Amino acid sequence: MPELLELQRGRTYRGKKPACVRSCGLVNDRTVIYVGVDEVQYDGPSVAPGRHYPRMPIGKFLEWAGHDVTDELPPGEYASWPPGKRMT
Repeated sequence: MPELLELQRGRTYRGKKPACVRSCGLVNDRTVIYVGVDEVQYDGPSVAPGRHYPRMPIGKFLEWAGHDVTDELPPGEYASWPPGKRMT
């Protein structure tokens, strides 16, 4: 059985199938800024400046999320495209 991610505020997650954000050449990682009872709100390179932070059901976010990459990234930055291979 696959390990279920524990969503935490301030942590950054990468999708199971990472994609490039066309406008800036970064991976579409998502940083959790709020975890509610049944929804999560996030920020990331795909969120345009000046826009509201998107919200989605926790279940849908967990379907998208592959793993936590917070410790692999420099503080306050996102990975450039293409992402490096994961060594696990």
